[in-house]
Amino acid sequence: MRIRVSRLSVGLVNMAAESVNHNNDTSLKINNYNELYTTKKGVEVATFTLRLDSSKHRYHRLSWGGPWGQHPRRLNAVCYHGHYAFLHKLFSLADELKIVCSIESSAPFSGHKRNKIKYTSLDDFLDKAPDYNPNVGGTMVWEEYQNLCECNE
Repeated sequence: MRIRVSRLSVGLVNMAAESVNHNNDTSLKINNYNELYTTKKGVEVATFTLRLDSSKHRYHRLSWGGPWGQHPRRLNAVCYHGHYAFLHKLFSLADELKIVCSIESSAPFSGHKRNKIKYTSLDDFLDKAPDYNPNVGGTMVWEEYQNLCECNE
């Protein structure tokens, strides 16, 4: 999942990741962090993704097993629940942030596109995040993003 945040410092991002790691026995790390830059609309934003530093911790995303039920692989990508915990912590540290999350989807007849969702406050995040569940996987048979993990939440 790609995350784009307005008016954000790398220190705040790292503080949120460290807090989630400490409280949830996991190893989130910031990946592909792009320093603040100005968009075409004149807004300063930073972009990054989350990864896991160790395969021993929670919040691993699973690969899609396919239509024939192949055994999914455990990835170093962060699952929905890890992103949720991280974004919740980030908003609790700085409620004035504007966050746009996107995930690539190949749901039926859509081609490869990015499903985006924008959060404007902690309340907006708590309202919208549980319903953000894009389809991922193949174009004929797919799986919902929230189901591709071992979290049992």
